[in-house]
Amino acid sequence: MTDQTILAAFSRLSNVRRQDPRPSRLRFLAVCSCLLMLFAAAAGQGLSGRYTAVLADITYSLSLSPAGGDGLTGTFSSSTGMRLRLDGSIIDDGAGGTCYQGDVIAGYFELVRDGNRLAFLLTPAGADGMPDMENAKELVFSPTGSSKPPAGQPQPEPAPRTPAESGPKQVEAPGEVGNPGWAFTFTPPSGWRCQADAQGAVLGHDQIAGGILILPHRLRSLEKLGAQMAEGLQENEGQLKPTGALKTQDSNRLAGDFSGFYQGQTVKGYGIGTVSPSGGAYIIALTAPDKFTTALSSAADLVAASMRYREVKGGGSELMSHFAGTWVSTTTNTETRMTFYPDGTFAEGYEASYSGGSSDAQGNPDMSWGTAGEKRTAGSWSAQGTVEQGVITITYENGNSRDVNYRVHVENGETYPNEYWFANDLYGRQSR
Repeated sequence: MTDQTILAAFSRLSNVRRQDPRPSRLRFLAVCSCLLMLFAAAAGQGLSGRYTAVLADITYSLSLSPAGGDGLTGTFSSSTGMRLRLDGSIIDDGAGGTCYQGDVIAGYFELVRDGNRLAFLLTPAGADGMPDMENAKELVFSPTGSSKPPAGQPQPEPAPRTPAESGPKQVEAPGEVGNPGWAFTFTPPSGWRCQADAQGAVLGHDQIAGGILILPHRLRSLEKLGAQMAEGLQENEGQLKPTGALKTQDSNRLAGDFSGFYQGQTVKGYGIGTVSPSGGAYIIALTAPDKFTTALSSAADLVAASMRYREVKGGGSELMSHFAGTWVSTTTNTETRMTFYPDGTFAEGYEASYSGGSSDAQGNPDMSWGTAGEKRTAGSWSAQGTVEQGVITITYENGNSRDVNYRVHVENGETYPNEYWFANDLYGRQSR
């Protein structure tokens, strides 16, 4: 694979969506180290998620996400309006770190897993910045929506999701997982938790070390799929290569073992690639070599076996209908055209033309020059957000993808509905 293919997908699917100028499939690679640490031991594996507790008629919400290496981030909030940002590390059978209100240290936290519950200790910071143990508060959290509340605490209603907390859709097995931009749906194996959005899905398990990535692509032939998988990944901070020949599992499926490293950490993986007339998926089971088990690779096989394929359609989305058409951005020497088709397909064209000249010592023209070039790409697209702002995900035919942040053009208080900033470039609608 090129340096923007299979494994380059690792850092997009944490609970909180992060903005990053790098292509999304390169950003995914950063989750590699997260998965190694988060799933290396059962104590640290199940922390990610949303939890709720009720005390004295106040509802508390806790949201936790992996943050690279053994890092952990999240939010702690209450129905009274209090909200703290958490920044810490996984430690043995729990985690600990610092609570922030804005950029100011508000206190410190510790949490320990107890079955599917979390014991959470919040210690406020005193005037001197040191922990004020006399005013520490302890809460016992259950997963949001759990049918078994902590002893002595009534079962709360799930806390509503606000726009600021919106992130990848949490799906519990059993249940089919899909996205309008994917050419497939799949069912997580029993016991595996799933987080998914337009970029793909991440599966994790409380007792099985490692994680499984499911990444959509638009390849349609087994030959092209095999070529992509055989190339492996070479990226500045890591690489992943097949350790042997890929094996054909079915008429539309290839699989093989992979190994490599990321940020100095050795990794071992088992990769599966699938195709269909509309595209397919990369399924990657990954962990540290000494943690790799057949339970992990078997779960990846179950994901592949559960896949149902379909024609990708995008016309049902009002947001996609809004953006359907051709958009153009021009400079003095370049023109970029992006066409979003209602059926979810995408085409992009770039043309550049430069000219100039030089003079002799007396200032007389002695040479002129010119150059021109163009580039064409195609793939599929999906959109998330509102007509004012959001993210358009573009997936190219070779499986690479990128996120394009968009916002409507507003100037001097006036909104221009046919002009949008896509990333840092202003585009105008040319046609629908």
